[in-house]
Amino acid sequence: MSTDGQHVGELHTLTLDPGTGELETLVVNTERSAIFGIEEREDGRIVLPAEVLENVREQLIVSPPNRA
Repeated sequence: MSTDGQHVGELHTLTLDPGTGELETLVVNTERSAIFGIEEREDGRIVLPAEVLENVREQLIVSPPNRA
């Protein structure tokens, strides 16, 4: 879910940095062609940076990445 209450998609996988164990990306199965301006890959999944993760409850809550 996004912070504005919209369904984003289903979490496919998470990627972690093997050296630090820190979360790097969220890979999402979705019906959308883009989320937060990030377009889908050829396999139809969207790879979001870890910084979008706002909260973890019954659902993951995501917000747009900080585009500095």
